[in-house]
Amino acid sequence: FDGVDDYLLLPMIRDVRAVSAWLWVDSFQLRAEHFLLDGRYSQTSQLGSQPELYYSNSDAGGWIQDVIVDGVDINRAWDRLTKNKWIHVYISSTTAFTDDLNLFSKVATGANAGGGELKGKIASV
Repeated sequence: FDGVDDYLLLPMIRDVRAVSAWLWVDSFQLRAEHFLLDGRYSQTSQLGSQPELYYSNSDAGGWIQDVIVDGVDINRAWDRLTKNKWIHVYISSTTAFTDDLNLFSKVATGANAGGGELKGKIASV
């Protein structure tokens, strides 16, 4: 993921409360704001938005319960997210997902589109 326009869309994630992935987050990012996870706006099902489901370098939504990196709870603190090495990240939510999730970007389509891409790699989700 080049940090410019690449992202991973997990379509129609429903009745799930967590995502687990092997990631490499580059320490040098091209954008001021970058998102690891964003599920705020319904794109596929239109069953309703997930307004507090996001995790970025500037904020974590109210639905983000835990961010666990290599078995350690980092208390949603972006600066504790290890950079420039492979890490296992587990993100849980207080509320079940109802629609799409974007990884390495904020929502990429529709009226709420624009930026937020994260530079790095994803090995598995």
